[in-house]
Amino acid sequence: MVSVPPLLMFRIYKASRFAQLRTPASSAFIRYFHIAQALLSTRVSSAIESGKGPRGSPGSKKVPDILEKDTDALVGVIENDVPKKRTSRKKTEELSEESKDGTVPKKRTRRKKTEEIVEASADDNIPKKRIRRKKTEELVESADEKTPKKRIRRKKIEEPAEEPAELSSGGTAPTEQRTRQKKDDAPPSDAGEEADEALTHSEIIQLERLGSMLTLGVSKVPGKKSGKLFVGREKHETYPKESKSPATNKKSSIHSGFLDHPRPEDPYNDIEGYMKWAMGGKYFGARLLGDPKRMNIISEGACDDILDRLKPSLEKLKGCDVIDLNPGTGVWSSKLHDFLKPRTHILMEPDHKLYQPLLQPLVDVPGSTYKLIPRSGIVWGHLESVMNPEHLPFQVAPSRGDPLLEQPNNTLLVTANLAYNPKKPYRGFSSLTQMVLYQFVSAMKTHALFQKYGLVRLLVWVNDEEKSLVLPRNMSYRRKAAVEAGIMCSKIEEVASSTEETSFWVREEHVSLQGTRKVMEKMKTKGIHTPAGRESTAMQKLNSNQPIVSLFNDWTERDSFMNEYRVLERADKLGYLDTMKAGEAIRARFKVMRWTKLSRQNFGQNMLALTNEYDYLLRARKALATRTGRAVESQLKALAAREADWQVRVGKISDAGKTDFRNNCENRAAMSLDPPLLLWDRRDYEPLKLHKHEFFPQKEMCLLDLQPQSLWPVLREKFPDNFDVLEYILSSFYTLMSQSVKSGLMGLVPGAYEWIDQECKIMKDPLRGGNPDLDKLSVRSLTDEMLEEIVIAWLKWPFRPSKFEMLSRMGSSVYDPDQDPDEGVYLGTGGA
Repeated sequence: MVSVPPLLMFRIYKASRFAQLRTPASSAFIRYFHIAQALLSTRVSSAIESGKGPRGSPGSKKVPDILEKDTDALVGVIENDVPKKRTSRKKTEELSEESKDGTVPKKRTRRKKTEEIVEASADDNIPKKRIRRKKTEELVESADEKTPKKRIRRKKIEEPAEEPAELSSGGTAPTEQRTRQKKDDAPPSDAGEEADEALTHSEIIQLERLGSMLTLGVSKVPGKKSGKLFVGREKHETYPKESKSPATNKKSSIHSGFLDHPRPEDPYNDIEGYMKWAMGGKYFGARLLGDPKRMNIISEGACDDILDRLKPSLEKLKGCDVIDLNPGTGVWSSKLHDFLKPRTHILMEPDHKLYQPLLQPLVDVPGSTYKLIPRSGIVWGHLESVMNPEHLPFQVAPSRGDPLLEQPNNTLLVTANLAYNPKKPYRGFSSLTQMVLYQFVSAMKTHALFQKYGLVRLLVWVNDEEKSLVLPRNMSYRRKAAVEAGIMCSKIEEVASSTEETSFWVREEHVSLQGTRKVMEKMKTKGIHTPAGRESTAMQKLNSNQPIVSLFNDWTERDSFMNEYRVLERADKLGYLDTMKAGEAIRARFKVMRWTKLSRQNFGQNMLALTNEYDYLLRARKALATRTGRAVESQLKALAAREADWQVRVGKISDAGKTDFRNNCENRAAMSLDPPLLLWDRRDYEPLKLHKHEFFPQKEMCLLDLQPQSLWPVLREKFPDNFDVLEYILSSFYTLMSQSVKSGLMGLVPGAYEWIDQECKIMKDPLRGGNPDLDKLSVRSLTDEMLEEIVIAWLKWPFRPSKFEMLSRMGSSVYDPDQDPDEGVYLGTGGA
């Protein structure tokens, strides 16, 4: 039996959906599928005679008559099962012959072949308005004076009808004449020569679709996202509608695909084929054996490049123990195992039924140090069960207070796959990945789980869209989780990813590329090389010497806006809109887009000027902070006057514009610090670029390298009471992370602002990222040393609230041993 071509499968499926049989459409589809396989086989006759369709169906009786014909005959048999009232008008020749006898109305005659219809139009049997204008050359030759000029297609204006006579006598060249002809036909353009280019066939089709939508009052393509009309697609194919939930519908999961995909004989050597079969829902014969949202890396080459990048830092971990959570396909696990050669490698895989054929061969190798445990590693009860001398005989947990707890443990490494697509919500968290990452970071401060053996390094795979949780690239995403991760970790590296910014808020391009240039210089100094094809997007742009523009100026380069704008601009200049029924509606849309473009450009230029002014004020404030004398006083007054004028101009910005403006100012200030405020800007190397085809399903993942560090001395002292103070301050500050430091301190407890304002000096030092006016410094701009200074000042405050009062203020109901039972749990009644 041979496999059926996808195109034939689609035609069989489409015809069987409308066939009136005694059995459901799915049964008819299965019958035709087997007939198609037999027809394409070398033993067609015997196969078809032995397998008949439903009893009495017309298709089963006619199949033996078409065994020696091509595959179109089979589809014709299927189409004969459809009642005549549903007969499609596909075959122009047959319907045209029937229309002569009056059997079929002329209005149903297909006008597919332009040549035949043009000849028929000469007898006035068919109105000229039905003449297809598909081939411009033939229609132009046959058009007479009665044919309206607006119906003549101007698709190939640049091709002259005849060779100019001046060519033989040294006159104007054909290219010059075509250029002059285009300039005469179209109005002058301000956008360069590109605006005068003729519209392509695809652009004309999409322009007509836009006109139809505007005529009907539709703002976007049904079922599509807005702004996706002008994307340059040449073909618009339609496919059978698939089930919305193939994972839960067994019948739809079997018949929703186009290719037959059986279970591979050797899953270990055909990982992608096995995953297609085992994940179910998209392929014939597929079976759902595990969580369909799980993501896995399946490219050995990508793993080799990643390990080559991590080689200098992983050398000291050779021969260690490895705890591998959710190893999945085992490609990354086996590559890491081959490099480290660990003495113990624990594989904790919850979807044991799905991944056992891929992981069991690793365990069965003679002398293997793998231990496959069919339990979930992100369930802490299961994880605690393997952290014992039976599974980790070489690990010994130091006692509480032992200095070894605050030192890196190079004899243990933890790697985990927390990637899910789409995101998997769980108990108040937007995704399970965020919850587990948050608990990993919390374990660093409490020395829980595997952190009880010391400071253990983590290599974590996540969905590329969730990497900004602990490693934001923008100040807008420096939330509480990212701040805590920065306090607990000395380094958080983005080892490999799509290298794209996946968040909504992005930095100005020249600011991001400035950081990339510094990282590339650092890589050159350390001798770090990037393999060909693994360069990040920023590295590619710097190496290609492309112009760097501001975020406010390059917003119009987004495909969703400019693709449509350029097409409408050319259509208007070439006069194509005059030939369309919806031409006026499209022209009105183009005018609105032009005004929008100009308005945003003016807005961007104004924002860029104000941001540059902020940059100047920031540098001037730092320069004057190191000087003294009378001259400095006059300069400070002049700087204050200039800053007041700048504040007036900023006050005229709309609320939405102020959000963008504030983000860009804070991003520039964070980049100007030494070291930079964001851990992303402190990276030692650019991440390696990964591609979709290297994963299953085809969606990029990101590998994060988390290296924990010891807590601040003030937090280690009287742990966890002093850490609860930091937790309370961060929770209060980052409830509204764009608020000023002054507002955040006043919201802690009455009197806290006045005390901390006097005790903390770093927050007011411009050289260390501070501002003398705390009302102009946001809480997300606070550095780690500023937060440490706030905690120390809080512990010195004689009127600070007790731990139980802080918990009560945060909404917790707890027992306070110092509370007077007659006074209740009110703030200030529990003592210091």
